[in-house]
Amino acid sequence: MSDRDRTEICNIISEMLDNPNKYGIYPTGRAYDKLEKYMERKNDLARLLIETTYHEFEKSSVKLPSDVDQRTQEKMIREVQDILKKPV
Repeated sequence: MSDRDRTEICNIISEMLDNPNKYGIYPTGRAYDKLEKYMERKNDLARLLIETTYHEFEKSSVKLPSDVDQRTQEKMIREVQDILKKPV
């Protein structure tokens, strides 16, 4: 986990813990919503990075290292394609 992720999660949890209602109940629903939105943004960013990298790799003349055999290359490409087919 990156420091940025850890900081964001800590901020969300700290905000929740700093704001109990008058009965001492913490707004966990709001915190869960914020955590879920944060994770969705991270997933969207990861998907965009994978798609961009995959399409740039397809267009480039760059080849995988020679110690990666053809079957492994094809498997790697299929795995990326499968990831791209999954809904976000």
